[in-house]
Amino acid sequence: MAKRIKTDSQQLFINLIKDIGDGKILPVYFLCGDEQFFTDQIQDKLTGLVPPESRDFNFDLLYGQDVDPAKILDVARSYPMMGDKRLVIVREFFQSTNKNINPDEEQQENSGGSLDSFIPYFERPSKETVLVMHDFKKPNKNTRFYKALLNSQECGYFEFDSPPEHSIVEWISDWVRTKHNKEIERPAAEMLYQIVGTNLHKLSTELEKLATFHKSAEQISVKDVKSVVGFSREYTAFDLQNALFARNARKTMFIAEQILQSADNETGEILRIIALLHSSFTNIWQYNRLAKKNLSPSDIDAQMKVGNYRLKMIARDATSFRMDELPLVFEALLDADRSIKGFSKLDSKAIFVMMLKRILA
Repeated sequence: MAKRIKTDSQQLFINLIKDIGDGKILPVYFLCGDEQFFTDQIQDKLTGLVPPESRDFNFDLLYGQDVDPAKILDVARSYPMMGDKRLVIVREFFQSTNKNINPDEEQQENSGGSLDSFIPYFERPSKETVLVMHDFKKPNKNTRFYKALLNSQECGYFEFDSPPEHSIVEWISDWVRTKHNKEIERPAAEMLYQIVGTNLHKLSTELEKLATFHKSAEQISVKDVKSVVGFSREYTAFDLQNALFARNARKTMFIAEQILQSADNETGEILRIIALLHSSFTNIWQYNRLAKKNLSPSDIDAQMKVGNYRLKMIARDATSFRMDELPLVFEALLDADRSIKGFSKLDSKAIFVMMLKRILA
């Protein structure tokens, strides 16, 4: 049966890259989902199976709108020339057929074949070819095409969805560790996320720069991120948060203005800041709740699981807000989030400023 590991996209990606590197190659790969970063990386890794000097003969990059199933199968069944393997990558795969991916339309026939044309190939694929089919859309799981793909021992079916925004910082840490054999301080990863956003391609590019500029360093610091990545933006969401926690209204508003002026997407930037503040205030609330029980720092960390360094920062920030103030803070954050997402006629900047003033009140 085809491999279909139910795990998060990052771990699935790591496992698949390792298998390819170890020579565990399948004749057929079906890659789908909305996160192109993972699928691009896998296709690049598979391209390495064909030596550069023979790619003119043994590597075919096809696009679904330009070919039909019959053409794809014809190329896949062709023998390699002057090499052991032939690699065939089909992007936008579902455009290769006029057949709707619909369980009620199983028997459509056309001169170029239908999705069902691939079923015999899934059962007995060419051993000399690696066929990679990619599409952002996922196949209808009621079709014979999908079932044949999943039931074949020779095929691998892999779904890659974008990681949720709250897990991006963990993704950064994992990527630095697995790709560059380095560590990154948690505050540095958070700062990078605030500067770059959630685009994995952009994040991986910036991490490549950081790893290159600091080859000898085992750990990437906040200073490194500021010097290599943050040069184009004087202020970050962390600067804003620090000013807010210091209850410095003038500085908070000034930094907010600077951040919005340099933002590519004002609304997206504000939503990221709201998410950061919500996470930070949640930590403050949890720390204050546990501290009231007279627990030691080690006992508090055992429950919060944030690490000693991060716990000290949270303890420092917790002195700025009393427990009875936090419900009003969360209310301000929730109202701003809802308003920006369409529950208010105010522009996003006005909503953001109003939120900051309510937190500072």
